[in-house]
Amino acid sequence: MRKDSDNAKLLEPGELPSKRKILVVEDNELNRDILSSFLEEKFDVFLAENGEEGLELLSEHYREWSVVLLDICMPVCDGFEFLRRRNTDKFLSTIPVIVMTGSNSKDAELQCLDLGAVDFIPKPYNFKLVMGRINSVIKLRESVMALTAVEHDELTGVYTRQAFFYHAKSFLKTRPGDRFHLVIADIRDFKLINSSYGEKVGDEILCYLAGAYTKMLKTGLVSRYGSDQFVCMTCDDCDLSLETVTKIEEEIAEHAPVPNLMVKYGVYQDIDKSLPVSVICDRGFMAIRSIRDNYECNIAYYTEKMKQRQMQDRLLENRFESAIKNKEFVAYFQPKYDVKTERITGAESLVRWINPDGSMVMPGDFIPLYEKDGLIVKLDEYIFRYVCEFQRELMEKGQELIPISVNLSRTSIHHSDLVE
Repeated sequence: MRKDSDNAKLLEPGELPSKRKILVVEDNELNRDILSSFLEEKFDVFLAENGEEGLELLSEHYREWSVVLLDICMPVCDGFEFLRRRNTDKFLSTIPVIVMTGSNSKDAELQCLDLGAVDFIPKPYNFKLVMGRINSVIKLRESVMALTAVEHDELTGVYTRQAFFYHAKSFLKTRPGDRFHLVIADIRDFKLINSSYGEKVGDEILCYLAGAYTKMLKTGLVSRYGSDQFVCMTCDDCDLSLETVTKIEEEIAEHAPVPNLMVKYGVYQDIDKSLPVSVICDRGFMAIRSIRDNYECNIAYYTEKMKQRQMQDRLLENRFESAIKNKEFVAYFQPKYDVKTERITGAESLVRWINPDGSMVMPGDFIPLYEKDGLIVKLDEYIFRYVCEFQRELMEKGQELIPISVNLSRTSIHHSDLVE
């Protein structure tokens, strides 16, 4: 059970470096003084004698106000007119207004709600109620502002990655009968662009692409997924044929802030809606990875073959530890032949993976994969030891030794303990 002190804390706004500012628009001097004396302990209170004066203060300091307390019956400019004129300005209309009234007229309340008022405070004032409603409105507004900041990328204005996951999930649920498609955009060599043209131009490119994708996507979501990546989700009969996407890609590149801007696109058509949004995005990135090093192709489509390849990769990763333990990796020796002496003068060790049934896993299937995920470091060490043990056996048998070279991955060379 909550104590009264706990309930009081719930009504308090979050901590800020300075007091929040409240504008009181009230023609009655006594009411203004009463409200001011009550509120000034927790807020910076500013006073206006009528709606006209209140609108001037609102316009001059619109970034600072947390809430407006507005009387309805005033000379010069009453509360209704104040609300109407406030609504014509998109910035002023975001500032919440609580109406203060001694009237019990439901029509007046409905009219104020229609004009954008968020709450009412009846006269004479119950100050506990006044404070509770002010704090409630401020909390709600600040929560919405915080959510907006989290939802939208500060630079480009499109959804953030986290917001995209949330809205995409809702998007898929609310249109169960539609076909959905995903397009991933990945800027090539973005770090090089930043270093060559400067970060300001890099920001211009990101904003340009975000605007272009938003304009082209009539129904759907656009998100800045990574520092140099965008994700777009759309539905229905959107034409994502190679011809159309190529035309769009060329048009975007033609009007880009820098020449020769290269963007790789991964397209996942008719997505599997039963999958988590993160997995759906992974499939778009899988398509991009298939053309990452192909400078003649900028567009790739996700296929079931890619899915099978991914499953095979996961299987090979999962089998690695047991293959090391069971010594399924062996070294085949490629001889080096001296044509002058007609003798074998050395050898190069080549790793081979022999399955328990005697079949072989092709090097092209596991070496690039292990280089990518870092397992190659452990495999390099294993083969190095394998060759050393082979040479030691020859020494112990008194047989002639020839040099055997061992290939090391670039990844291994970067490890500080390589020499040891």
